[in-house]
Amino acid sequence: MRDGWAIRHKALPDGRRQVVNFVLPGDIIGFYCNLFETADHGVTTLTSVEVASFAPDRIFELFKRFPRLAAALAWSGAKEEAIIAERLLSVGRRTALERTAHLIVELLKRLSLVGLADGGRFILPVTQEILADALGLSIVHINRTLRRLRDIGLIEVAGQQITVNDDKQLSSVGQFDELYLHLIRAPKRLEHALDQAPDRSRAMP
Repeated sequence: MRDGWAIRHKALPDGRRQVVNFVLPGDIIGFYCNLFETADHGVTTLTSVEVASFAPDRIFELFKRFPRLAAALAWSGAKEEAIIAERLLSVGRRTALERTAHLIVELLKRLSLVGLADGGRFILPVTQEILADALGLSIVHINRTLRRLRDIGLIEVAGQQITVNDDKQLSSVGQFDELYLHLIRAPKRLEHALDQAPDRSRAMP
């Protein structure tokens, strides 16, 4: 994803949907789905998007000829798995207030990394229905929870703009620990392995 927002989601036959994750600029869409016969989830855009595409049948060629890039992509996949595991923890164990606060802080951190948040402010182009599907709550419950976060002064909401007034306190409410996002860099052991990998950087045809 080069620009825009999307969601990864799965649905039951009766239409009930779970949003698995939000796709933001810099994220890779459907990379590992190409290793299966069929995709294991759907992707829906929320805004106009710009994507850089590549042919699925070149994945194995990439892994064979470019081990450094393959390792970096595997690390990216591991980060995605960590985010989904954290979302599962939220839906299964956090309260409505905690999971809503946690998601807002997560999005703030991820958007800050790609220059799309400033001074605690960011645009959240989602409906309350999508938030409900992401957090396992009803729309009424989402509305009530956002109002509570506003009333205690932790956030402000103006249309699609969210302003986080106190990210430390909001993190405390959501029991947020950014370690799972691996925001800074790959671990040293992976960097060492990449340094030792053979350089096969001849351009792919």
